[in-house]
Amino acid sequence: MSDDEIDLFRNQLRALHRRMRREQPSMDGLSTTAYEVLIAIDVAEEPRQPSQLGEELQMTSPNVAAALRSLEGLGLIIRRKDAHDRRKAYIEISDKGRGVIGDARQGWRAWLRDAIEHHLTDAERELLFKSGHLMQRLADDPTTARTTNDAYARSASGSNVSGKS
Repeated sequence: MSDDEIDLFRNQLRALHRRMRREQPSMDGLSTTAYEVLIAIDVAEEPRQPSQLGEELQMTSPNVAAALRSLEGLGLIIRRKDAHDRRKAYIEISDKGRGVIGDARQGWRAWLRDAIEHHLTDAERELLFKSGHLMQRLADDPTTARTTNDAYARSASGSNVSGKS
């Protein structure tokens, strides 16, 4: 496949992502970063440390800390100290946070369902959902993550594998 095809596909994914963000229900007082952190906390199977959230979301510690302060101030999360090491904190979603996320999910699900039902044929819907499974496989593939990121960083910096230009 050509670079043009890859670029087109990436741009199409980004366009859909931007549209979905625009259609996301307004969350008064909540930044996009805080919203993303809240979602990550909600889907986690157990309470998370701030550093774990940063790694999962590829965010810096200051950005995660600011988002957590905002979320805690709004009563959307609960911060608990580790019983054995008081320096460690674990973050979990509050009932109020679950309600906010539930309302937001209903809003964007309604928009996406409506868009799919009104703009795609049955065959296109089937193809879209099959494509979603393929995209998830690509997203979950651990064998390409580090190599691809390293190759990208080298090409962006103008260096080759040996570090020499």
